[in-house]
Amino acid sequence: MTNPIRSADRLFATNRTATTEETSEIRARLTPSSRNDATSRSDAPPSESRDGSARVDGKGRWDRAEPIDRRHDAQKRKLLGAAAELLAEAGLGALSVEAVTERAQVGRRTFYVHFEGRAQLLLALHSELATPLFASFDEASRNETSSIAVVHRTFEQLFEYVLQSPLRAQFVLVDGPLLGERHARITQGFFDALSSMLVVGSLREAPDAAISQHEAQILVLGARGAALAIADGRRSNEYPSLAADFRALLTRVLTRPKSA
Repeated sequence: MTNPIRSADRLFATNRTATTEETSEIRARLTPSSRNDATSRSDAPPSESRDGSARVDGKGRWDRAEPIDRRHDAQKRKLLGAAAELLAEAGLGALSVEAVTERAQVGRRTFYVHFEGRAQLLLALHSELATPLFASFDEASRNETSSIAVVHRTFEQLFEYVLQSPLRAQFVLVDGPLLGERHARITQGFFDALSSMLVVGSLREAPDAAISQHEAQILVLGARGAALAIADGRRSNEYPSLAADFRALLTRVLTRPKSA
């Protein structure tokens, strides 16, 4: 019996036009008959994806009817999710291309469809993991009645963020910014917003003790450093009082009149 694939290969090799009989033979052998097709659907086991899950017609990442941009987005989300898991488990050093693709159960070719390399993956992951920080600031801005209250509430969320996953916080707040300017800009905006909110709040609520942008940055960076130290285990017993300590410190600063 003639192998249709080999028949096609011979045509390509000789670079000649297929005869009508050859074309019909190849098409017939590559297209299953209605009887065989029905049998394969009813009797054969479902196809499996690389991660072992059965393929369901019309659903899943094998569904070619799904828009390509949606499939690509799902693949990228899967890679970022795998990277986030590895980061939370073992830190930045665990994020190799091989480890991420293995955890995501995708091939290296798929990885390079979405990222040029490890550096671009880390940049996307940094932006992804920093998103909750900005979300906490936005939430506090909507729900709190004063600028100082916004700062207090945002810092409470920051301390919780650090405690939930110290390795994630280490990457987002310390290791990430050291990777380059684009990384540094991701979190700098968050802390700049907090510093500016402190300045505005002091001008509105305690004009006699208003603080400068530089003083606000010192307060913000100090609180960030304390949160990271606690998450690192060096001062874990102090965590419950951290938010209260920051609130008390800021209150003292804002109730102390500026010297002439």
